[in-house]
Amino acid sequence: MAYYTVAHLLQSSYDGHQNVNLFFIILSSANISPSEMIIDVWDYIFFVDKSYSSLKTNISKEILDCLRNEFQYWYPVDLRSSGKDLIPNHLTFSLYNHVAIWPKNEDNRWLKAFCANGHLFLNGEKMSKSTGNFMTLIQAIERFSADGMHLTLADVGDKIEDANFYEQNVEAQLLRLYTFIEWVKDVLNISSSQTNNQSTDQESNDEKYENKSMNYFDRVFESEINRAIKLTEETYENMLYKEVDSKARKPMQSNVTGDPSIVTEATASSME
Repeated sequence: MAYYTVAHLLQSSYDGHQNVNLFFIILSSANISPSEMIIDVWDYIFFVDKSYSSLKTNISKEILDCLRNEFQYWYPVDLRSSGKDLIPNHLTFSLYNHVAIWPKNEDNRWLKAFCANGHLFLNGEKMSKSTGNFMTLIQAIERFSADGMHLTLADVGDKIEDANFYEQNVEAQLLRLYTFIEWVKDVLNISSSQTNNQSTDQESNDEKYENKSMNYFDRVFESEINRAIKLTEETYENMLYKEVDSKARKPMQSNVTGDPSIVTEATASSME
């Protein structure tokens, strides 16, 4: 991962397209060869106490400082997210490697957090190109839209257990989202119509309406909104996106629209 922080400056590209990064233009003009990236050079990039004068290299200080600054900017890694199958190998050795290179925790180079997730099943079956039960992210977004994918992937789960992606669930999410958007439009149209039909003495009544205390139902609604905001913030911080959807968005949407089926589905989903 430490190499990732400077790879885009040392390599022309990741996908065959020319890198137009300003640092890369500077570095490419230096014509650095892989054989020049010796251990001392990497030590200068990775360790702030390594002086340029101690190096035996033809690479200029300006060039190496570009690489060092890029590494300093991105490290330490806030979150390393990966699949559960990589826990006993890549992720474990990542810990070992970081401790071996930076043995002192005060160096502030160790990874701050790991997140491991399960595998994704498609329509209840393992994805496989040979069986045809396969869908890429691009195909899914083109078919169901980014919003549809966000809602459905959050709903299928975010823990280490394997998740199921059902196409019919995406369609249901999109229909529910469309219905909610249409409901919002209707409410806005009603509000706009009422505003336009108000009498000319409305301005004189503004102060009265502003000073009027909220009734019981207003306070309940405001309390539900504040509760949803607090719960959403907590679940986002813990990366529990399914709970954001099932315990915050769906109940809030149900309270607003008066559709109890949304909460029923959310409750059933959280019990699975």
